[in-house]
Amino acid sequence: MKFKSLIWISILTVFLLAACGQEQKKDDQDINVMVSAVLTQTAAAAPTPTVTEAKGAISGKVGIMAPPTPAMVVYALDPVTGKWGSAEVPASQTVGQYSIQVPAGHYQVFAFTKDSQGYADAAYVDENGLKMVTVTANQMVDNVDVYFPGQTSCGISVALPASPDGKYQAYAGPDAVCLANEKATDQAAEAVSQSSTSPVRVQFATGATSWGITANIQAGGSSAYVLGASKGQTMTVTLSSNPANSGTFYIRTADGVIILPKAYSLWTFTLPSSQDYVVGVDNPTQQTIQYTLNISIPAAVSSSSASVSPTVAPVTGPVNQTIRFDTDPLSLTLNGAVVSGQRDRYNLDLIKGEMLDVVISSTEGNAVFSIIGPDGNALAGTEEGKDINNWAVQAPSDGSYSIVVGSTRGNATYTLQVNVSQ
Repeated sequence: MKFKSLIWISILTVFLLAACGQEQKKDDQDINVMVSAVLTQTAAAAPTPTVTEAKGAISGKVGIMAPPTPAMVVYALDPVTGKWGSAEVPASQTVGQYSIQVPAGHYQVFAFTKDSQGYADAAYVDENGLKMVTVTANQMVDNVDVYFPGQTSCGISVALPASPDGKYQAYAGPDAVCLANEKATDQAAEAVSQSSTSPVRVQFATGATSWGITANIQAGGSSAYVLGASKGQTMTVTLSSNPANSGTFYIRTADGVIILPKAYSLWTFTLPSSQDYVVGVDNPTQQTIQYTLNISIPAAVSSSSASVSPTVAPVTGPVNQTIRFDTDPLSLTLNGAVVSGQRDRYNLDLIKGEMLDVVISSTEGNAVFSIIGPDGNALAGTEEGKDINNWAVQAPSDGSYSIVVGSTRGNATYTLQVNVSQ
C-alpha cells in the first residue's frame, strides 16, 4: 500500500514540475515580445537622415519681341532624368527676366506665353535646335536668353517639347518632307542658274537709273542679264511673275560667286566691288511663266542734300529709302507695313565709331530687322533668322548701312525707331 502511494506521489510531482516549466517558458516568451516591441518603437522613433540634393540655377532674359513683354512661364527640363524647374515672368514694359533653381544636370530651356494671344513660344536655341545648358551644384548659369525661334516656309525652325507640368502643348518642328522638297528645289534652281546660257548685257538709257524687261520662261528654264556697276553703289532688283511667286531670281558675280542664291520679289544691297554682276531669273515650275524684272542703281546723292523729316508716313509696299545723308545726329520714327516674304529697306551713311540704335515694335510682335554693313553682309548678331527687334552697335567702319525690315509670320505693321549718336 505504501508502495502504491509513493508511485502516485511521484507521478503528481512530475506533472507539477512540467506545469511550472510551461509557465516559465510562456513568461520568457512574453518578455521577449515586449523587448522586441520596445526596440521596434525606438527604431521607428529615431529620425531618418535627410539627404538634400545640391542645386544650381539658370537665369536670363525673355526677349521674343519688342517690349512690352507679355506674362510668360519659362521651363528648364532635363530630357534624360525628367527633372525640371520653372519660373513665372510677369508682364513688363521692358525685357523680362527669369531665374530657375534646378538639380545638377543638362537642361533645355523654353517658354510659353500665359495669355495665349497668338504669341508663339520661345526657346534657347542654336542652329541645330534646342541648346543644352549644363548646370553643376551651387552654380549660376546666366545669360541663357530665350527668343522666338525663326520661321521657315516649312514651319517653326525647331521642335519644342510640351511643358513638363502639362499646361502647354508641344510645337512640332519643320516638316521633314517639306524640308526635303525645299532642298531639292533649291538645288535644281542653282543647277539651272549655273548652266544658263550666256547672260544678256544690260545698258541703262542715257540719264536713266533703272532698266526693266518683261518676258516668258519655259518650264525649268532660266534667263540671265549682266551689267557693270561700281563699288559702293546700291543695286535694287525686283521681280514679279505670273502666276504670282512662281519665278525666282539670283545674283552672282561674273566669275560665279553667289551673292544671293534665291529671292522671290525684292533685294537691295551695296555692291562690294567694281565689276560685272549677273542677275538671273529661274522658272522652277512645270509650266511657262511670265516675269517682269527691274534693276535699279540710283545716282549718288550729294551729302549737302536736305535732311529727312523726323516722321515718315505709313507705307504699304516694299520700301527702299535713304534716311540719312549727312553726319548730324539722327532720331527718326518710321511707320510702315511689310507684306509676308517682302523686305523694307532703310539706308543710312555712318562714320566709324558712331552708335546706331534701332528698335522695332509691331501690332502682333512679328516685325524684325537685320542690319547690313557696307560689305553687303549682315552685322554679327543681326543675321536674317535671328529675328532681332532691338539692337545697338557702333559702326565698325565708314560706309553705307541698311536696316532691312521683315516679318516672322504673316504681314506686319510696324514702328521703327532709328537713332544715331556720336
